[in-house]
Formats: sequence, structure tokens, C-alpha cells
Amino acid sequence: MGITVRQMLRIPELNRMKVIAGESGLDTNYVTTVTVLDAPDIQRWVHGGEFVITSGYILKDDPDSLARIIECLSRGGMAAIGIKFERFLKTLPASAKETADRLHFPVIDIPIDYAFSDIINPVLSRVVNAQAHELSFSEKVSQSFFELIINGEEVDPILNNLHNFIHVDIAFVDSIFGQSYFCAQSDSFIELIRETDLPRLIRKVPNRTVAIGDKVYGYLFFDVDSTNIQKSWETSLYHAISALLICIQKKLAKSEAEKRYRDEFVQDILLKNVRFEKEVWNRAKLFNWDLRGPQTVVVIDIDNYKHQFGIAQQIDEAVSNLEEIKKRIYYIAISLVKMKFPNVPHAEMSDSIVFILPSPFNEYEVFKKNLNATIAYIQQEVLKKTQFSVTVGVGSVKDSVFSCYQSYDEARKALEMIRRTCGRGHSIFWKDLGVYKLLGNLYNIKDAVNFYYDYIGKLIDHDKKKKNQLIETLETIIRCNWQLKPAAEELSIHYNTLKYRFRKICDLLEFDVNDSEQRLNVALSLKLYYMDKYLDV
Repeated sequence: MGITVRQMLRIPELNRMKVIAGESGLDTNYVTTVTVLDAPDIQRWVHGGEFVITSGYILKDDPDSLARIIECLSRGGMAAIGIKFERFLKTLPASAKETADRLHFPVIDIPIDYAFSDIINPVLSRVVNAQAHELSFSEKVSQSFFELIINGEEVDPILNNLHNFIHVDIAFVDSIFGQSYFCAQSDSFIELIRETDLPRLIRKVPNRTVAIGDKVYGYLFFDVDSTNIQKSWETSLYHAISALLICIQKKLAKSEAEKRYRDEFVQDILLKNVRFEKEVWNRAKLFNWDLRGPQTVVVIDIDNYKHQFGIAQQIDEAVSNLEEIKKRIYYIAISLVKMKFPNVPHAEMSDSIVFILPSPFNEYEVFKKNLNATIAYIQQEVLKKTQFSVTVGVGSVKDSVFSCYQSYDEARKALEMIRRTCGRGHSIFWKDLGVYKLLGNLYNIKDAVNFYYDYIGKLIDHDKKKKNQLIETLETIIRCNWQLKPAAEELSIHYNTLKYRFRKICDLLEFDVNDSEQRLNVALSLKLYYMDKYLDV
């Protein structure tokens, strides 16, 4: 890097030179050397960063060619052009001024008494001094970040060090672990980073990508206008990004090793693959987990993930993006579960994450309330930050960690049941499934379909033909314990209207409402029908 055109013009020996066009480029164009324009095709012999000076002799017969020359110089990366206007070229042509202003390319009026050496020597002297200062500054920056790396510092000290050099509020969003870090005074900036999803942040806030090749590890965000990311920051940003990459890779290596060992241990518990009690206690001690007492298994499953992954397999970038989304979902789930249930075992299982939670029998309702709130928060955050949904199943409480494999099976069955009957993005406790625990093994077999068609088939066919909703009416009546008045209120219809519909249902089904056996058969048939109906949801 050299000096800006504005800094060049502030050199005392050059204080009589004036800008007459392209003033908007004074702070963005950098001068690294000086050259003399003695041929129209000078762009063939320069490398960029030159302050081009000329007596104007080559322009005396064709002043309008200056616009074309300015365009060529700008395209070649030159910093500015200086012209002696009093001898061969009297004024700046309008076309040249328009081109210079449009391209942000400064045109400078050089006094007629200036020799070229009067310009070249002080400019090169200032450029050399600036480069020496830059090298010294770069060494200082490099050493400061190097010491942080050697000392094994984390992200926060790296951001603080960067702030010392660029003096603006900074945030770093770690896209691997889903964490946000700040070195900022502005509450509004911090809130913006925390509350805005990452794709919008990247579009909205000035940032730099922290990446190696195509592998993105995160983003540095700055509380400035997009035009205020200065070139003078480049050295500091380069070393800060290098330090962040080393820090994240160390953290990633440690995390992957811990994750592999942790996942193996939890999976051994869930799949009943532990042989000795002492083995469990010893392995749990390594993670500081207390697995004594009653435990419950919670399974958080990403909806439709395998389907999306299958579609994306033809596109490597899409597969990579899906993997990043999965990691972000897991991070959200782990973070929010730990807020209520600190330091609990968890493991990743393909497209789901499983938790083993302590759940004392005598405080089950409190446990269930806290867990329900946590699950709802997880589902909300996952949808907001990834546009994916998750379905959650919770197994029953087991008196020992050695029975958690049963709770895991229950949680898996529960979430599949709720997904099939109610769609994606719901949660269910095994304990709340009721008769569905039994029906779950029956609903999709031929005998089950024949069973419910024997009892409510006429009603199903009637609704299809007449576009009626008698099935929905019957389901509401059953849910209201066969009481018509509360059912009418729930359906928001008049009581007499419901009485008429119910008589029609009874006539179609040849159904005696006072026969408890028939009521049971109809209720079971309706449950099997709804399970079958939503099988492909």
C-alpha cells in the first residue's frame, strides 16, 4: 500500500497543485510510484498505483483524447493524473471532466513552474516512508496476534486486539458452533447481531468472511457504513482472521474428539450396549455427568432432513449447506436444553439429537412443565434461524440409566406417532399417548383398515361424496365425552344443528349411542382412521 491521493496533495512541496476533476477518488486511490506520460498507450507499461504526470504535449493536437486516456488509466489501476495546463493544454475538456468524475479518477492541475523532479522526489520519499511505517505496523499487529495464538487465547481476546487497531464495534458469528462474540459498546448493534438470522446479517451489515478456501467458519461484522471499511484495516483484518481460524480449528479438533467419545458412550446406553455398571460410572465421571436416579430420554428429530439430503446429493454445495444447518440445529438444541438442564448427556444420531435428562418421580409435573417450555423454545428458534422444523418425542421416566434404552424406544415411537397423526413440528410425551401406544403397531395393517371401515366406512364415503364434515363432527363429540352441548360450543354451531348432524351420523352408521361396546369400536375406528390418513404427512 502507498499513500492516498489526498495525502499526496498534503505534501508541503506540492501544496500548489489543485484537483479539478474526480475529487471523489482522493481517499480511495492509492499512489505507490510516479511515472511520466509521454505516449497515449502508457497503460501498456504500468502496473497500477502510479501518479501519472504530463506536460500535455501529446494532447496538444487532440485534447478530446484525454477522456479516452483517463478511462484507460483508470482501468489499469492508476491513482491519478497530473497535467500542466498553461502550455500545451489550456483547459480540461468537458468530456475528460465527465469521465474523471464518473470513474472517481482525480485530475490534478500542476503549476507550470514545477519540474517533474519537484514532484517525483517528495512523492517517492513519502511513499517509502509510508511503506516503512506500514511494515512496522504490520510487524506490530502480527506480533500481537501471534502472542494471543501462542498463549492459546479464545475469540474474545482476539476481538479486543482487533478493536485496538480499527477502533469500531465488532461482532464475530461462529457459523460452526453457532456462537456470537462481541467487542462493542452499542446495544443496538449487539441486538441486531443477536436477533437477525445469518443470511440477512450478511446482506445488511458490513462484514468479512472467516474462511479457508470454500470452508466458511464464520463472519466478522462491523458497526460502520459499508463505505467505511477502510483499506488501512486490511493488515489488522488479515492477522485477526488468521488468529480466529487457528482458534476455531483448535476448538473444532477438541470438540470433535470429545463429541466422538461422548456420542459412543450415550449410544451405548441407548442401544443397551453396556455390560458392566462400573463402566458406566467411570465413563460418566469423565464428562462430570450424574447418571444416578430416574432418567428420561428426549429425542429431537429434524423433519424431512433425509428427503432434503437425498435431493441435494447431486449438488455438493447444497449438501454442505444442509450439514451446516444440521449443526446449527444441534447447537440451538444443546444450548437451550442446558439452560434448564445443565451438563446432561446428549448424542447425535443421524438426523436427530438425543438427551438423557434427570427426572425425579416426585417432581414429574414440574419437570414436564420445564421441559415443555424448553421444547417449545427450541422449535421456535430452529424455525426462525434455519427455516427447518423439529419433532420431539419424550420417553417415560425410568428408575435407572440402565433402562434408558426403553425410554429411547418410547421417545422414537412417540415422535413418529405424532408426526404421522399431526404432521411436523409437534412434540409428545409417551405417557400422554394413551391408547395410541397400542394402536401404533396396528394402524397400517390391512386388518386395521378393515376394522375402521366396518364401523365408520359409510361416514368416510359420505363425506367424500357430499363434501361434508361429519367425521370431524363425530371426532369432536367423542373428544367431548359424547356430550353434545360442549361439542356444539367447540364447533361454534347451534346445539340443534349438532343434534341434527348427530342423528344423521347415527343413521348412517346404524349406531346406538347407548351401547358402550359400539361407542368403543367407533372411537377406536376414528383413531385408526386419522392415523392412516396422516401416514404420509
